[in-house]
Amino acid sequence: MNTQSMAKKVLEAIQSDFNKLIPEQRKRHTYIAANDDDIDKWWPEHRLEEVRIALQFLDADDRDIWIKAGMALKAWAGSDGLKLWNDWSKNSNKYKAEEIPKVWGSFQPESVDIGTVFHLAQEDLNALLPSHLSREEMKAFVEEYELNNCPQLLSIVHAAVVPLQKQDGFALIPANELTAVPHKPDWLIRDMFEKDTLINVFGPPASYKSFMALDMAFCIANGINWHGKEVSSGAVVYIAGEGRAGLGRRLKALENYYGTETNQLFTSTGSAELMSADNIQEVMDAINAICPDPKLVIFDTLHRNMGEGDENSASDMAKLLKNIDALRYTTGAAIMLVHHTGHSDTGRARGSSSIRAAMDVEYTIKKNGSSLELSCTKSKDNDEPMGMHFAVKQIDTGWIDENGVSISSLVLELASGDDGIKLSEYEQSALNILTFLVGSSVGTVVTLETWRLHCFQQWEVEEHKPNRDTLKKRFLRSRKALEEKGHIELKEGEVLVKENK
Repeated sequence: MNTQSMAKKVLEAIQSDFNKLIPEQRKRHTYIAANDDDIDKWWPEHRLEEVRIALQFLDADDRDIWIKAGMALKAWAGSDGLKLWNDWSKNSNKYKAEEIPKVWGSFQPESVDIGTVFHLAQEDLNALLPSHLSREEMKAFVEEYELNNCPQLLSIVHAAVVPLQKQDGFALIPANELTAVPHKPDWLIRDMFEKDTLINVFGPPASYKSFMALDMAFCIANGINWHGKEVSSGAVVYIAGEGRAGLGRRLKALENYYGTETNQLFTSTGSAELMSADNIQEVMDAINAICPDPKLVIFDTLHRNMGEGDENSASDMAKLLKNIDALRYTTGAAIMLVHHTGHSDTGRARGSSSIRAAMDVEYTIKKNGSSLELSCTKSKDNDEPMGMHFAVKQIDTGWIDENGVSISSLVLELASGDDGIKLSEYEQSALNILTFLVGSSVGTVVTLETWRLHCFQQWEVEEHKPNRDTLKKRFLRSRKALEEKGHIELKEGEVLVKENK
């Protein structure tokens, strides 16, 4: 009898012995790995088909995975798992029938459970899937791998197709697909903004907002922490509608400041026209041709990249934002707009309120004495980060002009010792009002409501009746920041000014 025939006989004998077990023993053996009363609910025998589907995504040539899968199957299904493991093992070029019984017998089922198979399958499936699938591609993929019979893996494929469903038309998905796996923040710059989001950075003229955006772009493209905040490295597209003449000098200054050449950062030769679907398609084609997987696309400024349209028109902005969404869904990139402040209200971005409403994150830049202050005015899904303060620093590019004079440019440097302790304009104003109310007597308290009303009255006088919702949010942010920075203490509706601040 040859070796393969002997191995087959051994496999048949193992299966026969297992089938002779009394039902109670068999049930206990089937779930030997689990000391969990709910194990029958999660891993019953009728899920053999789901396990078989999951196994097809595992690499049987990888001995470590091969061993783990075998141990998990033995722990979950006893000898029923032997046939699954053996059949799957045949996909390997290293398959040896005579090795199967010996290795199977050495497994200690308590060390792993069937969840290992699904975990490994999920990892391999995520690696196999493209970043985005059309509905037609999704259907073909599901049919090819029989994933309709394995909901645990089917949800991963659905997640890949969700962004493009918005382009293809209205669709519904089961809500439990959104809760099937954890949705942790996927930061592009930690605590500042996530991947695949819409971001608006606005400020008045000459507030260095373009320098701020380019600084972020440079750090992401080169994998450099942005002023102490971790970045997710990747390609960045910078579409400059203005200031292209000085862009080279700014980039050279950043190279010298950070000590590295510019990598993975691509700039446009002209402005875009965000109102035009045809032009957006040209932008998409240009991106796909040179960097098909960008992490961030920046339009600087919104006005100069808008094309024909009125930024005060809600209908024009709806059209523009639809085109931006198409770009975001196609590329998977976060989109940043660099914009101007309003003419009458410098606390908001210029134009239709629909711009702010559409943003996931919004930042404003203000000059605060000799420094710049970057403050978050909206963060839809995360806590608003503390404001940051920057100094403007002149950097020699290493170039000289035709007269032999050195050419320099500017970079933004985190203000010395800035750790979030410095106060913004409105934080300082709120603290001044509170100090006045307590008569500058440290330790005296006033009610939170009294403080809030006096802040509203002062700010209304200074800004000529600003929006009431703006005042509420400003006070809430200021109060929260002052508490976090150790200037005040809140207790049962009263506010205490703390010492040594």
